[in-house]
Amino acid sequence: MKSAPNRHPCSATTPVETINGYPSTLRIFKIGCSPYWYARVFAHGKYRKASLKTINKTEAIHRAKLFFMDQFGIQTTVKQQLTGQRFSSIAEAMMAADARKVRRGERSESLATSNRYAYDRHVKPALGHLDVKNINYAVLEKFLNDLEDRELSVSSIRNFLSFTGKVLKYAHRLDLIDRLPQMPTIKTKDGIRGWFSEAEYKRLLGGIDSAIQSGMAVRHVAIQSDLRFLAELMVETMLRPSDVKLLQHRHR
Repeated sequence: MKSAPNRHPCSATTPVETINGYPSTLRIFKIGCSPYWYARVFAHGKYRKASLKTINKTEAIHRAKLFFMDQFGIQTTVKQQLTGQRFSSIAEAMMAADARKVRRGERSESLATSNRYAYDRHVKPALGHLDVKNINYAVLEKFLNDLEDRELSVSSIRNFLSFTGKVLKYAHRLDLIDRLPQMPTIKTKDGIRGWFSEAEYKRLLGGIDSAIQSGMAVRHVAIQSDLRFLAELMVETMLRPSDVKLLQHRHR
């Protein structure tokens, strides 16, 4: 096959490739007049192109993703993303990525809602203004102590710290931080497991017996004597309902 006549020296020298997980409008390629990889994206009605300033393809893919996010306003600028960024910008970028997953059906809509609530209500006021590189164990421990001082539930505190950890992991994947800081341990109080009094236990078994005799069904399944045996087993062994499905014959 003959080469095209008068080929421009800056024409693409490699196949124009798409990036997995991103729209086909984002492409990377190399050209004849530069050793670097280039990215091209169709945004706001026209094609936009930029040198990725690297000859390494893996790094080029990473920078192309940042270029794509920058063109659609998800993050500020590629330069800022490569040299450091405030926690608030990283959090917004991560939530934007989650929102795209929701639209593609890869995540439930409740994910975006819970993330936004956690961020706006407690995380942003405490950490949003900080450079992500300056967030270490001491900063996270102070954040945890402040949450505990507000007398929030343990589950709420765990959710807020979990969101914070997700943002830091996202920053790590973008190479904005070299390593993830250690997360502080959430203090929990040992609770006393509930129990039945003798009268309550008899009432429970009596209720099961009555349901069996009356032929009661739950979700079209008749209640039988095996439910009574299970109730007796759980009370005598303190077996949790969530552990019942794990029982095997070898546990006898």
